[in-house]
Formats: sequence, C-alpha cells, structure tokens
Amino acid sequence: DSGYGVYSNGIGDVTVKDFSNISDFNIGIELVSSDDSYIQNLSLISIADIGINVSDSDYVSISTVMINGSGNSAIYIDSGSSYGDFSVEIYETISGKPDVYNGGSGNDIGGNFTGDVGIEVQNSMSLYGNLSFTKTGINVTSGYLTLDGKGYAMYAVSGGSDGHGIFINGQDGVTIKDFTNITGFGKDS
Repeated sequence: DSGYGVYSNGIGDVTVKDFSNISDFNIGIELVSSDDSYIQNLSLISIADIGINVSDSDYVSISTVMINGSGNSAIYIDSGSSYGDFSVEIYETISGKPDVYNGGSGNDIGGNFTGDVGIEVQNSMSLYGNLSFTKTGINVTSGYLTLDGKGYAMYAVSGGSDGHGIFINGQDGVTIKDFTNITGFGKDS
C-alpha cells in the first residue's frame, strides 16, 4: 500500500463522490488547503494509514462514507480545518486509535463508530445526528472546549460497552451541553 487514492492540494470546491471502492492505498483521500470540498457516497477499503485526511481545509463535508480497515485514524481532521460536517460509518480500525481525530474547531460529527475510541476531540465540536459506539464514545484530550449535542443522543450498541460515553481525564474548562441522552456505556458486552 502506498500513495493516495485521491489527493488535492490548494484546490477548493473539490467533489469526490459515487465510488463503490477506493482501496489499497496508504491514505484514501487527502485534502490539503481544499476549502468547500465534498466527499459523498463512497467506500474506503484496506487503507494502510488514514482513510480521509483533512488538512488546513475549512467547510469540508463528508457524508455517506464507509471506511473499513485503517492503520491510524479512519478520519483525521487537523487543527487548521474547521466548520466541517462529517457523517460516517466506521468499521475495523486499529485497536487503540480513534476512528475520528478532530483537531479542528466548530466541526459537526455524526455516524457509527466501532473503534476503541470513536472520536478524539482537541477542539469544540457538535453532534451531526445521533452517534453510536461499540466502546468509548468521545475522548476529550484538551481543555477549554465545548461538546454540543445539538439535541442528539450518544449510545452504545449491542447491549452496551465497556467504555465511557464521554471521557475527560485531567482537562479543565470542558462544557458538555444539549445532549438528549448518553446511554448504554460502562456495561460488559
């Protein structure tokens, strides 16, 4: 596995959609300085490192994307990428790595997550629909941020999980608001 399935650098308003498979690459899709871009209706299979890497790109929308097999994070959003909407289905990520790493601010994230950690958060984020997890839902790794449920719920699937809904350890100034429900976590599967 090497290279990229799709690579965009410095080009805005890029649309990648309607693929049955993008497979066997180091990084499935890389967006660098690609504001106002869209990734829709596709599958990423057997990706060695990162399924979708969003770097220095604002207002990116990812919807109806299934990611199966990723050596690092299925989706990695760096601190220079903000105000995106991400709704995904994650399957088979590497143990101990988050399905989605969110370093950017103001991103909305939704979907179904199967990794040990669904979302690792370093900046404020909002829910983009109900979220389901098989283990820990959201791991907060930085302080002074807001998790806004926007009236949506987080839940553990398959009779519960041995993880936490929202895990905050040693971080000051974290605000959690407007969740309708956080349920099913902390149970043995």
